[in-house]
Amino acid sequence: MMRAPRRLSLAVLSLAMALGGASCAKKGGPVSVTRVDPETGTTGGGDQVTIKGAGFEPGTTTADVRFGRKRAEGVVIASTTDINVTTPSSERGPVDVTVILNDGTAFTIPNGFRYVEPQDSAKVREAYLKTEGK
Repeated sequence: MMRAPRRLSLAVLSLAMALGGASCAKKGGPVSVTRVDPETGTTGGGDQVTIKGAGFEPGTTTADVRFGRKRAEGVVIASTTDINVTTPSSERGPVDVTVILNDGTAFTIPNGFRYVEPQDSAKVREAYLKTEGK
């Protein structure tokens, strides 16, 4: 009868230690991804955008960012709240934005970014050439 409470208390102690360690793992608070700024860019890609969120650790956190199925380039954890990226080219319309952090945590912003046709004629040609080979 004495052993059952002892086993239980060891299990509770182990669980408490595991949970305590997990809550200390992120110094910047809970990790979250909330929005993309700006929310639109041209179909040719190459636009600089910022993924807004919280709990990132510059120098420690790394991320894979995708616009639809295409990987963003130049991904930089700029601060505890910002991830800067360069958009890939895509067809016109909305795409989901997915952020996968190095700890395996993934966030998706449904229809988080909208690709639009460029207004400048030189950019129209550039966008056409980038998306033509898809």
